[in-house]
Amino acid sequence: MVGRNNEYIKTNMKLNISDTLNAQINSELWSSYLFLSMSVNASSKGFKGVAHWFYVQSQKENLDAKKLMDYLNSIGSKVYLYPIEGVPAEWESPLEMFKHKLQHDIKISRLIYVASTIAEENNDNDTLDFLTNFANEQKKEENISRNMIMAFDSVKDDEFAFTLLDKELGEREL
Repeated sequence: MVGRNNEYIKTNMKLNISDTLNAQINSELWSSYLFLSMSVNASSKGFKGVAHWFYVQSQKENLDAKKLMDYLNSIGSKVYLYPIEGVPAEWESPLEMFKHKLQHDIKISRLIYVASTIAEENNDNDTLDFLTNFANEQKKEENISRNMIMAFDSVKDDEFAFTLLDKELGEREL
């Protein structure tokens, strides 16, 4: 009896791509909240450019969630909007924000990899192609975070350079 139960569990535990993409939607929306929180925190500390940059990043995550929702609708799958868990609200500095963002970017990259693996295991080439675009964008996000960490680390003792960097970030567009 135990052997049969284990076989039943193995057969029915396999995640389908719809469940995985719905979880990814939740992750994208949580990311949006995280970056909105970073924006609010930066604004409260007078870092207007950083606040703007993270606000735009928050909007970008909303657009990514929308792309996933549109994709699920296009393949006839149901979209589920799950509750969004709370996000952190305080960081010491923009440098700490970008360090946190990099850790988060790496986590999201792993989630996209898992979704891609599931699509591959199910021979779902359309979804795999769709997710490849997400994976490529996510790698760019990791690189942006690394570059921002280097930039803020290099100007941390130079108030003028920090101000210029903050101003430059305020020019970001969606």
